[in-house]
Amino acid sequence: MELLQQFQGVLGSLLLGGCFCFGFTFLKTFLNHRFLKIIWIPFQICYCLLAAYLYYLFLCVFTYGIYNFFFTLSLILGMIIYVKFYYPKLNVLFAPINEKIEKKLKKIKIIKFKRKKKNKQEVNLEKN
Repeated sequence: MELLQQFQGVLGSLLLGGCFCFGFTFLKTFLNHRFLKIIWIPFQICYCLLAAYLYYLFLCVFTYGIYNFFFTLSLILGMIIYVKFYYPKLNVLFAPINEKIEKKLKKIKIIKFKRKKKNKQEVNLEKN
């Protein structure tokens, strides 16, 4: 393997590690809520499988299918860099969005609860 291919593999793995973590954080902001847990868990598995497939495609294209252990190390290093330096700042930016989603989900849940309660009361009145 040439030095240029190795450099592309390492640099690309660093960037993909950060991009995969950013995508995971972005999806977590919108789907990781108390009311959406049923959707979040399968979506998390699908996202990890998609990320692994995209990383495999990256290695096939840029390193011609040659795999070295330091590519995985640079992928993990990219994830660590993202979590240490970028995640806290992005978490602060995503917090207001997260709160708005949580409020809307609570409103939907409250409306559904009121409708169920109203329907039960109507059924009880019809019986009497």
